[in-house]
Amino acid sequence: MMPNMKYFELQMTMIEDESFDDTFTTLDLPELLSFAIAGGNLTRVPMMFTAPNLKDIRFAYHPLDYITPLAFAELPNLES
Repeated sequence: MMPNMKYFELQMTMIEDESFDDTFTTLDLPELLSFAIAGGNLTRVPMMFTAPNLKDIRFAYHPLDYITPLAFAELPNLES
């Protein structure tokens, strides 16, 4: 889909769990280094997309209360 994207940031989208699942979980982003999503209605950290080079991920301003088991399984180089 977007194989050369290196940075991705969403702000104040009010995204919800179902929308994230439908849109992001099946993506393959081999060059992505950083992913941030701020301002939404996510109640859980979802199963993440495939991004072998992702080093940084940030969820901010969401009412998170749960991390999906193996949510970060496809992110082998995640540092923070």
